[in-house]
Amino acid sequence: MELAGMGLALQAMWAANVLDIQRTLHTVCKRLLREPGLPRQQAKARAAALAELGRIYVEAQVPPELQKDTQQQMKEALAKLQELYMGQTAAEDAEAEAAEAAAAAAAGAGTAGWAGTSA
Repeated sequence: MELAGMGLALQAMWAANVLDIQRTLHTVCKRLLREPGLPRQQAKARAAALAELGRIYVEAQVPPELQKDTQQQMKEALAKLQELYMGQTAAEDAEAEAAEAAAAAAAGAGTAGWAGTSA
């Protein structure tokens, strides 16, 4: 259940980042094209440059190893987190068991010594 919540949190963070990037691009483009005192011809040149950047971005090919869809990437990231969490939990359990065994051995040794002297 905790891991399912982590997946939802990752999706929410991704959506927030996408919105932030879109808002930032919109603000930058608006400022570039509507700068006070900007001559109309220069605004047109900037608009053409932005259009060219957009075309290049859209036509760019994603390398095959990065062509996974977002949902698949999220699942893989969640699986890695789960592995990491489970690995840490197992290590912590092993440490706790070792500490308990050492404490029990120490207590047993103390009791055995005590019993030996009273006989």
